[in-house]
Amino acid sequence: MQNSADVISVVIVEDDPVFRGSIVSLLNQCPTTICIGAYEGKESFLRIFDQTSPDIFWIDINLKDGNGIELIEFIQTQRQDTLCLICTLHEDNDTVYEALSKGADGYILKNASTDQMLEALKELKAGGAPMSPFIARKVLTSFRQVSTKAEAESLVKTLSSRER
Repeated sequence: MQNSADVISVVIVEDDPVFRGSIVSLLNQCPTTICIGAYEGKESFLRIFDQTSPDIFWIDINLKDGNGIELIEFIQTQRQDTLCLICTLHEDNDTVYEALSKGADGYILKNASTDQMLEALKELKAGGAPMSPFIARKVLTSFRQVSTKAEAESLVKTLSSRER
């Protein structure tokens, strides 16, 4: 039997009732995780926010009554040490960047396997920053583009006006 300190407690904010139910079942069937709350949207979650203290908040981006990224930003202003995992269908660069810059500690896609989802929770709790492979590739590519642009700008500054 697992020590309760080893069990990862999770609160889910997900508007798709089928997916939400599947994740609740997955977490409660795993001996290392437990779902201590599952909410369909921003408003129902905010009503209980002060009464819950999970290890990880599992949040979708598009909620019927709000934006999950704004919810993460709120959580981070209230509890800086709280971990937030995005689980979504959105994989565009702007959404990934915004979620990570507003405080998401991990970013996985809903098409991840159940094993990958459970591993993401363990990795996050252990201090990592889990990302679906596709998202990790986007982040690396984006970082390289920013780095290359900065290098180019730095190089241009070293050129004389005639060379420019």
